[in-house]
Amino acid sequence: MPEEKKDKGSERIMLTMSSKLKENLDKEASKLGVSTTQYIMTLIINDVRKNEK
Repeated sequence: MPEEKKDKGSERIMLTMSSKLKENLDKEASKLGVSTTQYIMTLIINDVRKNEK
């Protein structure tokens, strides 16, 4: 039986959102000069940090 390889460094996440939300996120990311993915990751990280306090 083949062994499963576990990636110890990263996880892939898929998000489903409305077109309107995607447009808004694209616009905000563009204002900051970052990719939409990077902007979403920053939002998530900030939210997690805020909830840890």
